[in-house]
Amino acid sequence: MRRSATIYHDPDADPARKRVVREHGDGWTVVVGAPLERMAEVAEQLVGDGAQVVEICGGAELTAAAAVRARLGDRVPVSLVSWPFESLEGAAAYKTA
Repeated sequence: MRRSATIYHDPDADPARKRVVREHGDGWTVVVGAPLERMAEVAEQLVGDGAQVVEICGGAELTAAAAVRARLGDRVPVSLVSWPFESLEGAAAYKTA
């Protein structure tokens, strides 16, 4: 992907300020810290800015990616980097969602 966005969980972050952008060739990668309740909003803004893929990571709850995907629909792929063995209840909630 030429333009990618990674959003990681930071409960105290201001997503407008806690971000790193790296330009590469004809694309870019942006990494943004955001509270769980703002991840979908942040993802939508990043897709509006041209992100072609969104990755949720950094200790986010398993349902965070589901909420982002629900908001974005099928506009871009949404992935989750997680460690589900830390929370079987979280894995079940994600599957249910």
